[in-house]
Amino acid sequence: MYNSSEDKPTHPGGAECEGIGSPLIPNNSSIPFWGSSYDFCDIHRALSCDFGKVDEFLDTFFPTLTNTYPDNSNVFVIVLPKTSEYSGAANIKRRIATVASQYSTDGNFNSFDLTRPEYNLEDERAGAHEFAHIFAALQDEYFVPFEDAEGNCFDNEEELNMDEAEFYTAPNRFFFPEGQTISGIFPYFDPIADNNLPWNHWSGVTGLSVAIGNYAMVAFQVDPPCTIIQGEVVHEVRKPTTSQQAVNITSNVTSCFMRNIHGPFCAVCREAIIERIHDLTSPINSTTPSDLDATYEASSSLSFSVDLTTPNPNTIRVIWELEDEVDGGVFTELETDFNGAGEANGIPGNAGGEPSGHYRWNLDCTEFDGRSEGNYTVRARIFDMTANTEGANTRWVRHPQHEIDEDDVTNGNHEEIVEWTVHFNGIAGTDLYAEDIGGDGGLELDEGSDLDLWLSPDLWLCSGDNTGCPASGDGPSYTGAGSQAQVNLLVKNRGCKVFDAGQDNGTVKFWWAKAKTLLEWPEDWNGDEIAPSGPLKGDEIGSPIMMLEDIDITNTNGVVVVSTLWDIPDPDSYSGLDLELYDDNDITHFCFLALINSNNDPAEMIEVGDYRLYGSVLQSNNIVWRNVSIIDESSFTGGGSGQTTATDVIRGGGVIVSNNDSLSRNYKLKFEVPSSESGKPITEEAEVRIIFSDSLWSKWIDGGQQASSVSVYDSTLHQIKLNDTLCTISGMSIDSNSHFGMYVSVNFLTQERTSKELFTLHVTQILDDSTQRVLGGETYVIKPDPNRAYFTADAGDDKEVIIGNAYSQTAKAITDSAIYNWYNSSGVRLQTGITFSDSATTTSTETYKLEVIAKSDGYKDYDEVTISTKLGKLTSIVPNPISTGTLAIGYLVASSVSTPKIRIVNISTSAYTEHSISTGSGTLNVDISPYTTGSYSIILICDSTTADDELLVVQ
Repeated sequence: MYNSSEDKPTHPGGAECEGIGSPLIPNNSSIPFWGSSYDFCDIHRALSCDFGKVDEFLDTFFPTLTNTYPDNSNVFVIVLPKTSEYSGAANIKRRIATVASQYSTDGNFNSFDLTRPEYNLEDERAGAHEFAHIFAALQDEYFVPFEDAEGNCFDNEEELNMDEAEFYTAPNRFFFPEGQTISGIFPYFDPIADNNLPWNHWSGVTGLSVAIGNYAMVAFQVDPPCTIIQGEVVHEVRKPTTSQQAVNITSNVTSCFMRNIHGPFCAVCREAIIERIHDLTSPINSTTPSDLDATYEASSSLSFSVDLTTPNPNTIRVIWELEDEVDGGVFTELETDFNGAGEANGIPGNAGGEPSGHYRWNLDCTEFDGRSEGNYTVRARIFDMTANTEGANTRWVRHPQHEIDEDDVTNGNHEEIVEWTVHFNGIAGTDLYAEDIGGDGGLELDEGSDLDLWLSPDLWLCSGDNTGCPASGDGPSYTGAGSQAQVNLLVKNRGCKVFDAGQDNGTVKFWWAKAKTLLEWPEDWNGDEIAPSGPLKGDEIGSPIMMLEDIDITNTNGVVVVSTLWDIPDPDSYSGLDLELYDDNDITHFCFLALINSNNDPAEMIEVGDYRLYGSVLQSNNIVWRNVSIIDESSFTGGGSGQTTATDVIRGGGVIVSNNDSLSRNYKLKFEVPSSESGKPITEEAEVRIIFSDSLWSKWIDGGQQASSVSVYDSTLHQIKLNDTLCTISGMSIDSNSHFGMYVSVNFLTQERTSKELFTLHVTQILDDSTQRVLGGETYVIKPDPNRAYFTADAGDDKEVIIGNAYSQTAKAITDSAIYNWYNSSGVRLQTGITFSDSATTTSTETYKLEVIAKSDGYKDYDEVTISTKLGKLTSIVPNPISTGTLAIGYLVASSVSTPKIRIVNISTSAYTEHSISTGSGTLNVDISPYTTGSYSIILICDSTTADDELLVVQ
């Protein structure tokens, strides 16, 4: 704060020892702008200012400071009166320093710049000295009269307000009253336990009473006031011969800048300044990872770093720690080299292209070897050091053992701490895997688990050599000899160590097999023929495929896909199999198997025991299996296209149900919609039929037709309908080494369809004994056509028909080419065609069902119509109401009726008249004049029974 060239401080000239250490200057009694004056507290070079003027200036120009100053510890005031006399003073509590200044050589005062050569050396050093007072709360290392918060001067200890704690607890000062010795203050020589010594950590010993060590302190004595520089700076305390003996105080460092402005700051003062800088601003600019609340998966490629603002020269160091959050305790501690340069304990500092102030730790997951799965803490402890070498007094600022008060913002020590949470899954090496079911994370499952293990989302197929092959995949498309499909496997690593493709020698093997609900290893996959000279039922796909990319648990290298091309077998070669279904059988559907193997993570198929494939996949995360048939309503790729007959449309896909065992076995088939699937299940939006081959149907019939939640749809065609999300067919005894065809047909119902785009149905083959063991299965993924325009079945209006007459009922045609089936109330199909024709022979009321099936894709809708057959009916009553004249009653009576009559009944009195009529069609004319006003019932009686009736109103 500088005002003008005329702002010269006053010089009362009343100080004792006037001019000691500096030339005399003329007395000046004019009042300067800041009220600054020499001779404060009777010391000539003590240049102070008027605190009231400072407050007035701040209130005027910096009103926002009014409510915070002087309590805001981040606000400092420096007053620069114009004078060339070496002088200055500071008030620590108010953080106001007054420092002599002078004009630059060009006549303009530019700034308080301690580096400008035109300022005299005394001004520069005086400014730095006074600023050290208010910035770091450092006291002079000699005795001067004390200045309180209001600027009042106390020239002896008796007048000193003992509550002014900064006098006693400055980082670099302790006051000894006159005549007192250190033994009187600390009779047991244990300053570590005494909070009045702020530099007690400097000793490096547990207590002076038990050990000799270096100790920094300042001792003071009150001498005559004209001895300006008094006392001694002491950096050595010698152990006394007895605990009560006075300590010999030796002055071996007398040049601290807070005592003599021509010397450097001592280690204690330098530490206090650094501490103050770190109290005001954190050295941490950024961290990597930046989110300190997240949990990161432990990996040897996981890197942690802190980017720091460093001093010059750089005195910051970082200690990296790895701590077990469950068991507690740091089990790895690594320290960076001083100044961030080079490598220390494998931890890079500022070497190898690291920017200055960037400290990084590449976590080596072998540190977790032998430890349990759980969360761990990675910690960076950041602290500063006063210099690279402090001689015997080398101590670290913000060092973990440099503890201060427990309520300090750094939690009891002078350091900044950054922590990340890391999860370790218990695998310190590599563990390659692909998922058996979505989200299993490579978990190796327990024996006996009932899971659909043939659904690996990490193994899929795409037509042709498709570099952009989507993970959803599709089915093989055979277009002739040489047709190929691309088989893909997503390989992952759940071990924390990166799989190194250059060293770990990883391979993948692929196999294919003909689709079956029960596939076994190795006979269904090893290239054996289904029958002598018959088509292959499976084989290995090419040679082992090398993994050429590193694989990291964090997937930083992206999706690691291993692919190979498969020569699709000719589907026609399977048409001769005894599957007894439709023309195309299930010839387009195949299954796939993949095995991952590496030096550190070997895997082999189990080749002994019962049901080896399911057990191998269950217990090894290196083996995955995919047996999925995709029924795409828009193209029917991936599954059999079914068959369109005169009365039906079959759409879906087939599969083989078999028994590879050497013994006859009882099996159960379970049909299930996964409970995790949202929206309406396929069994509500579509008609799902299971169609058995003749032989498989016979096995079910022979077993007593055991089932739950199914109904027989057509026994002649061996069809059942699924009525719920979980249905079973059981009790089927299948001979050894037998295979039978089964087909799943899906016909969507137009009036039940929602916007749902994907449906799933699992078919599981289970050993039907006390174990109920899952052996294998097939999954159908059904994709309805999203562009399908829906239609509505319309059977026409209800009808009344006279016995003995022929009649017809015509449905409303839809725009699609369609099949129209008519069923009676018992579900028996009566006729196929848009028009239903029949003749009435008995009186009845029958409801008929119309089924409309689109030939293009099998979509369906139903409607009902009611046909009533009668002996006779009233065809007309004219006029109605009537007041005078003749009433004409039309009628139609079956020829078999012997005594037809028309009865006219007064509803109020029950009186009636009766008229005989003939059979066939006719009209009865009645004179209305005998009938009084009121309501009448016209009743047609055929063979003594009421055939029809209508209401007549006479006015």
